[in-house]
Amino acid sequence: MNIVVQGSTRRTSRSRMSLRSVAVGFALGLAVAGAAACGTGTKEEVAKTALDAMPKNERLDSFEATSRVLDEHPEFVDEFYSAARRHPALFDRFIMNAARDLKDEQYATITAKRLVANPDSLEKVLVTTMDFIAKAAAPRAAMNRAMISRAEEATDIITDDPATVARLVEAGLLIVEKKPQARRSAVLAVQKNRGRILAFVKEDPALSKELGEQVVREMVKDKPALEQALRAAKVIDDNPVPPPPR
Repeated sequence: MNIVVQGSTRRTSRSRMSLRSVAVGFALGLAVAGAAACGTGTKEEVAKTALDAMPKNERLDSFEATSRVLDEHPEFVDEFYSAARRHPALFDRFIMNAARDLKDEQYATITAKRLVANPDSLEKVLVTTMDFIAKAAAPRAAMNRAMISRAEEATDIITDDPATVARLVEAGLLIVEKKPQARRSAVLAVQKNRGRILAFVKEDPALSKELGEQVVREMVKDKPALEQALRAAKVIDDNPVPPPPR
């Protein structure tokens, strides 16, 4: 019995809240409508006065009621967005809140889907974001984590275009030459994957020959190192097995 009473009380409370929201929204609508014949500045003052006069909970209820209507009329959302774009402070605050919430998978997925559906916008966001990422440590670290988590996917994408592959190889070598830690990491990566790298080079006889000649030229400048390499490759054998007697 007690539960029923509590439930009834909650329903009554919600009903009153809903009615109050409708009343507040209606009053706000009448106030704005009453200023319809006035200039934009007057309408702004009327709306500001009405919103400032509301307690926060009633203001939030009114926003919730408005949001429900916008859910049912997407074309109203488009009209509101068009108006919001003309107000930099409003638009920036909205984007600031949205950007903060993108750490949530649900909102990140929605945003990603919309960006992918608009390739020109996606390109602009990627380029502009990269410019800002390059200037700050925390965003750089975030990008590194993202690239590691999607290394195969990222590589698969960038290798679609031969020009992209060529440019990234050139840029990679240029940057690695300037950063000692990157150079060490590159050397370790090459050592770890030397079997695959050698197989890749051997598939192209011309490349294999050219690289071999370059390596030999460099090694000739350091004869002890050359002899050591030849011994490691078993080209030179210090303990040859004598031929069998005739």
